[in-house]
Amino acid sequence: MKKITFLLLALSLIFSACQKDDPAPVDHRTQFIGTFTGNQTIVTTNGSSFNTDNSTVTRTILNGDSESEIIIYGILGESVTAEVSENQFTIHVQKVTAHVGSLTHEYTVTGTGKFEANGNLGLAYTARNTMNGETYLSTITESLDKE
Repeated sequence: MKKITFLLLALSLIFSACQKDDPAPVDHRTQFIGTFTGNQTIVTTNGSSFNTDNSTVTRTILNGDSESEIIIYGILGESVTAEVSENQFTIHVQKVTAHVGSLTHEYTVTGTGKFEANGNLGLAYTARNTMNGETYLSTITESLDKE
């Protein structure tokens, strides 16, 4: 009986030693970290009028405080945080204070980003603010290349 118990114990140790270790967790933020440059299109509406503007922009993205957070610098001249999930991220609703000349504007920003099929980082977000009793909604799209 002792031999059978010893044999069973030895076999269980051998099989447990051969089990594969769990793979290291993947930090999905890594793919987004760096400096990106590309094209930006802004469509701004307030009631019945609209304006379109195209420009070249640079965005710097760094790790945030949590394991799923990144910080995107350059949104309305400020920074926003985003939550990463695999190859995409979400900019949850947040307030941004932008300074344009001597004026200060409060914007509510929300959006998403992900890598496109061509390898570019696609970013789409909205910025809403109210000036002189009128609400302005800017829809911004960006296609960015990593430098």
